[in-house]
Amino acid sequence: MHEKKIERAQYLIETTNKTFLEIAIDTGFSNLPHFSKISKQIVSLTLGEYRRQNTELK
Repeated sequence: MHEKKIERAQYLIETTNKTFLEIAIDTGFSNLPHFSKISKQIVSLTLGEYRRQNTELK
């Protein structure tokens, strides 16, 4: 279940300028620290690292 939420969050990170908190709420996480922790476990990058790597080329 977390994997699907993180996939959706990755899409939002790549395609919007929403804050990480807005994305956390939009994808069903109750708070930013929990979202950050689960994201790091699945993607092996912090949210900021993921955003930098996936938006620099666009």
